[in-house]
Parts: sequence; structure tokens; C-alpha cells
Amino acid sequence: QRGAKEVKESSVNRALAGLRRLFNFAVDRQFMEVSPFPKTPKSKLFYSEKKGLRHFFTEDQMLKIIEAAPDWLKPMILVSYYTGMRAGELMGLRWEYVNLDIGVIHLPMSKTLKDTTGLGQRIVMQKELIDLLKGLSRNSEWVFAKTDGRPYRNWDLIKPFKALLKSLGFPKNLSWKELRHTTGSLMHIKGVFTNIGAGSENP
Repeated sequence: QRGAKEVKESSVNRALAGLRRLFNFAVDRQFMEVSPFPKTPKSKLFYSEKKGLRHFFTEDQMLKIIEAAPDWLKPMILVSYYTGMRAGELMGLRWEYVNLDIGVIHLPMSKTLKDTTGLGQRIVMQKELIDLLKGLSRNSEWVFAKTDGRPYRNWDLIKPFKALLKSLGFPKNLSWKELRHTTGSLMHIKGVFTNIGAGSENP
């Protein structure tokens, strides 16, 4: 109870999500070895929430976002926009999963497709995406890494992107996940059939 009001399940989920980010931060800074939170999304630790309508950015809005984004963030926004990759998949992307010669990205840990071969979901890249990745530094095993070579974490990405949206006058309820929704929604509008994720060659 909070005063006389009952705490909603969504409030509990937000509190748990905050604790999970705190533990992940502690692990990242080597204050602890592992987080007590389960790694699987099917742990049923969080309450199930009803999903409403999915918001997405228009092409004109995406142009404004990309133009206003800082240099370090712009490639990540573009890759997410081109492929529909989740933030976690983007931050966990290693160069070993990227084949620029044939233009394919492998996502072995994708939530969209579980594959026992280890290849997982395959994303076929367009020329613009291949050129973008070819222009990135390879000073780390991670495609997107900080200056010290470590991968970005959730708090490194989400907060700056929210601040970017705020500076452009977007509603507060929009966040990074809308980039993935945008990819799928624009593909649908243009008549491209997609079932499990934008940019995937899987049916």
C-alpha cells in the first residue's frame, strides 16, 4: 500500500527494473560478480502487462532524430532503424557476428529466434548499412564500444536518447523501443511482409 492507494503491478515492474539496472551497473563496475536477477525473460519475476498500441516515428521524424543525434550515438540509431534490432542485441553485437563480405548479421542470442546451431537470427544488410559498419572503428571486439573498449550498457544508451527526444519536443512516453517499432511499421506501410522482426530473412 502507498497511503490509501494500492500499488499497481506496473509500478512494481518499474521498481524491479530499476533494481535490475542498479545490479547490472554494480556488475559492470566490478563491485559484484553476478546480478541476483534471472537472465531469462521468462523467469516470471515481473508482472505481465497489457500491451497497448505501438508508437513509431515517421520518416520525417527519423531524419530529425538522426540529424540532431551526437556523433557517438548516431550509428547506433541508424543500425537499429535499418535492422529493427533491440537495444540489448545492439549493445551485445560483436564483430564476429558481422559478415560484411556477404552482408549478414548473426544474432545468436536473439529473443526473436532461438536456433540450436548457434547462428540464431540472420539479418540481411542493405548497402547503406554495410557502408556504415565498414566506417566504424574496430578497436574492440564489440561493434559499439566506449573509448576504453567496453560495450555500452542500457543506462549509457537509453537516457541520452530520451534526452535527445525531449530536446526535439517528442512526448515523454517515447523511447528507444520505438526505433524497432518504426522499422517494422514502415516496412508494413511500404508493403513488406514481416512477422518476427524488421530486416530478418526469417519468415
